[in-house]
Amino acid sequence: LIRRLYSRVFDFCTDDDAMTHEPAPAEEVKAYNQGIGTGPQAHDLHWDMRGLVDSAWNVAICRILVGELHVLMDEENWEYPGRSDGYYQDYIKEKFKRLRTKWRTA
Repeated sequence: LIRRLYSRVFDFCTDDDAMTHEPAPAEEVKAYNQGIGTGPQAHDLHWDMRGLVDSAWNVAICRILVGELHVLMDEENWEYPGRSDGYYQDYIKEKFKRLRTKWRTA
């Protein structure tokens, strides 16, 4: 399910596709992390590949992705009863960590 989400939002068919991901502009990330920027745009998401998974920028992306995940689940009639948004955020973050490692080694 998380793989399908990443494919839908970032056009990553495989984890290796993350190596070509264009990260968010450093100036925008810095401003948002300091509380003065607009933050990630849902229609054009770019991870802060240089930052921590728990940066304000990346946490905002996780929230957007959880919303997209619910849309995907509704469209495909997937049900995971009893799963919280925090549960899905954890999976999204773990996937991001693996992809960021690939991106950094590219």
